[in-house]
Amino acid sequence: SVRLLRERAHLKLFCDVDEKVHKKRLTDFYSWKGLSKEEICKLISSRAEDEYELIRRDKAHADIVVTSD
Repeated sequence: SVRLLRERAHLKLFCDVDEKVHKKRLTDFYSWKGLSKEEICKLISSRAEDEYELIRRDKAHADIVVTSD
């Protein structure tokens, strides 16, 4: 995350969604957009490599962590 944004925020929330739920939401969304199952799997894999670890690190900076099933 961006330190400047964290410092300026009065309240920092992190939504911690179960991995299976997150994957289902992404699959449903991208299916709705017309992507094939193969395209969706590739997209989810590439996002896992590029984005998810960075996002998970933000959890440590949260004032409140909201969990979702």
